[in-house]
Formats: sequence, structure tokens, C-alpha cells
Amino acid sequence: MLNSPTTITNSELIDLWLHGKSKNTVDGYRRYAERFLSRIEAKPLSDVTLMDIQMWVMTKSCSNNSKRVAVGAIKSLFSFAKELGVISSNLGILVKSPKAKNRLAERILTEQEVQQVINCTTTERDRTIIRLLYFAGLL
Repeated sequence: MLNSPTTITNSELIDLWLHGKSKNTVDGYRRYAERFLSRIEAKPLSDVTLMDIQMWVMTKSCSNNSKRVAVGAIKSLFSFAKELGVISSNLGILVKSPKAKNRLAERILTEQEVQQVINCTTTERDRTIIRLLYFAGLL
């Protein structure tokens, strides 16, 4: 039998939170939740402070994009816990996610780079394919 919302363990809460999600989501979110809980010394979510969450975010040594995903997962866990009645207030809404870096410009080739690719091809067929990809906006 499941414990009442006020006595639910962190492990039970995580299982409920992840129920029905895809395998990849479950794997990733469980990892984020377990690392978060180990950082706050596995105290119940109802005892977590805003400072605990902010310190966890500040001490994560990864890219801002990875931090954004991890913070999003923990914010989702707090929202779920609030809806379930495990916590009285959702501190996750007070945490700002790091901005994602737009890397699109890094993937766009210049006209000169495209010309170099065309010049490196060895057959007319390959040159035609490269030109088609370029003019179709696929390169």
C-alpha cells in the first residue's frame, strides 16, 4: 500500500513522477533526481529549501544546456510533488533555468566553405549533389 502524501518517501515519489514516461526520460530524470537528492543529503522534499536548489544548480559543472535540462527535471519533480500534496509550496517555480546557447550560426557554412566542399569532390555526380543540397538549403 502506498503511503499518504505526507509520508511518501523520495523514492516512491520519483517512481510515481516517472510512471508512464518513455525509457529515456525515466533514465535521465531519475539520474537528475538521484543526484539532486544526494546533494541535499536525501532529506525529504518537504524539507528542501530554495537555497538547497540554488546551491545544487550553482555547483553543477556542465554546459548551460545540460544544466537547463537538469533544472527542468527537478522543477518538474517539485511541480508533481506539489500537485500530489507532498510539499506545501513549489520552490521550483522560483528557480531560473540557465539560458540555452543558440548554436545555429556555428552550423551554417559560408559560401566559400561550400565552394571548397564542391571543389573537393571527385565526380560530377558528387558536385551536382552538393550543389543541389546547397541550393535547397540542406547544406
